[in-house]
Amino acid sequence: MHKYPILAFLAAVIGLAALPSPVEAQQPRAVVEQFHDQLLAVMKNAKTLGFEGRRAKLAPTVERTFDLPFMAQFATAAGWDSMQPQQRAAVVDLFRRMTVSSYAVRFNDYDGEEFSTLDTTETPNKDVLVRARLKGTDEDVTIDYLMRATDKGWRIVDVYFMRISELATRRSEYGSVIRREGVPALIASLEHKVKVIENGTPK
Repeated sequence: MHKYPILAFLAAVIGLAALPSPVEAQQPRAVVEQFHDQLLAVMKNAKTLGFEGRRAKLAPTVERTFDLPFMAQFATAAGWDSMQPQQRAAVVDLFRRMTVSSYAVRFNDYDGEEFSTLDTTETPNKDVLVRARLKGTDEDVTIDYLMRATDKGWRIVDVYFMRISELATRRSEYGSVIRREGVPALIASLEHKVKVIENGTPK
């Protein structure tokens, strides 16, 4: 028996408090699965909804699932530091619109596709990688989500399609534009890309 029972009790409480609860441990996975459920719901009604309807349905889901401000900042690399506040706001808004519209374009039909969660892995810096698969009629696609704990809960901060980081691709592209032509050119480029997607023009 412990000589100081009250100290043993406190130690047990502190130790238990330091351990993540089952709910907390499942949060990154749950966020991804809820996102997939919404994608499937939109896909199953894609034709009826049309592009505008799919975008309207997906917008709130994307905005609460992704850390879009962080992703926009990371994608602009060192260029973020030189931006004026209104330029930063414009980049974040354009990045948000492009992300939502891209999902509305990509998931525009349903032919029996299914999402499945394969596993979750904690990274050295305490992020969580959620590995998933989209089972299609022709081939399966691997989609991995890098999740980060924020003050608003777990959020997606990067997506890997077939092991290729979408955010790294954006960072390379945006950084190149900023180095060559500056921030105004990047904003103009993003505005054009968003209009192309929203107007249904092929990329």
